[in-house]
Amino acid sequence: MEKTHKVPKIFISSTIKGKAPSDPCLEPYRQEICKMITSEFGWESICFEENDKYFSGSNISACLNAVQYADLYIGIFWKRHGSLITPFCLPLTELEFYRALNLKKPMRIYVIESTTREPSLQLFLDWVKWEHFLCFCNLSELKGNIRNFLNHFGNIWFSKKLVSLLVPPSYIDEVLKKLYILPMELTIIPKETVCNIFDKEFIIVKLKKMKLLQSNYKYDEIIKEGWEILNMLSLKPPVKNKEFYELWIEFLQLWENACSWYGYIDGTFGSLWAAKSLMEMYRMTEIWPLFNSAASIVSSSTYALATLKQSKSQFIEDSKWQHELQKQSENLLHQALDYINFSFLRGGITSSGVWSIKGNIYRKLGDFDKAIKSHLMAIDKCISDEGYGIQISHLGRAKILKGDKKGLKNLEEGMTICNDLQSPSKVRTLKALGQGLIKLRKLDRAEEIIKKALHLAKKRGLGHQLESIKAALEIIKKRKRN
Repeated sequence: MEKTHKVPKIFISSTIKGKAPSDPCLEPYRQEICKMITSEFGWESICFEENDKYFSGSNISACLNAVQYADLYIGIFWKRHGSLITPFCLPLTELEFYRALNLKKPMRIYVIESTTREPSLQLFLDWVKWEHFLCFCNLSELKGNIRNFLNHFGNIWFSKKLVSLLVPPSYIDEVLKKLYILPMELTIIPKETVCNIFDKEFIIVKLKKMKLLQSNYKYDEIIKEGWEILNMLSLKPPVKNKEFYELWIEFLQLWENACSWYGYIDGTFGSLWAAKSLMEMYRMTEIWPLFNSAASIVSSSTYALATLKQSKSQFIEDSKWQHELQKQSENLLHQALDYINFSFLRGGITSSGVWSIKGNIYRKLGDFDKAIKSHLMAIDKCISDEGYGIQISHLGRAKILKGDKKGLKNLEEGMTICNDLQSPSKVRTLKALGQGLIKLRKLDRAEEIIKKALHLAKKRGLGHQLESIKAALEIIKKRKRN
């Protein structure tokens, strides 16, 4: 890290005032910390109320621009997150954090113990869990903990060593490394056809082809095309960063969707990796509305992984391992709920599909009232007959699980709509109807419907559906035996 100044510059990020004048706040603690940095260490503090030479322009641009001068970012989070800044739908403290990440600044975050936090802040802290630069403490320990860390940082800074251990990890750091080989199920393109030269025009043509394939629901073919692009995007590009990121974003959107449908969720370069990488790309380029909305995509992939583990647990005879898979599934569902709440709270896109994900998560967690409310919202936002058919099926299933037999009518309506439209979602609605019939103990009819769903899923190559359909058939067999 090249330095042109003789002492470190430390940026302090936190809220200052409470909501009301009488509320406890961080202002006096900030003053003490800034004084310690300047008087005790003889360094420079970049603190809004103490050192105004780094802050010019509007409050937002001044604070974000000041981050670039820092050698170390220190974030302090307690009860409040601060007001959401329009049009970003993020608080200034969080924007400062992301700017520090984008500039790859060494950082340390202090989370002060509190029994109450603003929901927005709690979601942020739940999401940011990189332990090696996160420190939990009470208010009385804050100054001492920062002093100890600054002594450590000073030793590194003055010795002119790299401080990479203090820089948080990034999905993109991983993405931009040379990618060697995908798992066997994705290495469909022969090695001799893979190009080792970055060709922007070739990528653009391939992306157009992937979009066309997506419109025809040919996800297995998208995987084949995507392998070539993934290999090429891993090379050092002779294009501007902005163009490079735009290509990555377009690819990741298509790749995440295809992998999710194909059932490739948790493996190397699977849909969960793609969703998180997409969110990271939006953060890097500071496209905040899409960043907020991308959290719902991560939620969707996390939910898909939870469902996959839940389905696999049906085939496990070892009760201990079965319990472990079910526990993993429940933890993933709560993570999915955190991500989707993050998206909702930050003004992410609240489309029919997003409400549907939320409803499905609540259904899996056993909160059927919230599931029904979410599915009703999804139905209200539907813009196509196919979408309505899917959502009315989800609503029916949630109703049946709650004990309302009227849900069967919703399920049959959804199946009829998707059947008439010859919808690719027909497998989902067949499966939902079958699972509803299982709940109502109409096992012969359920078996007939589920077998149709299994045949159709195999025919269309929908690997992500097969596990849960087979699990449903297994449940039918067990109940018939009993």
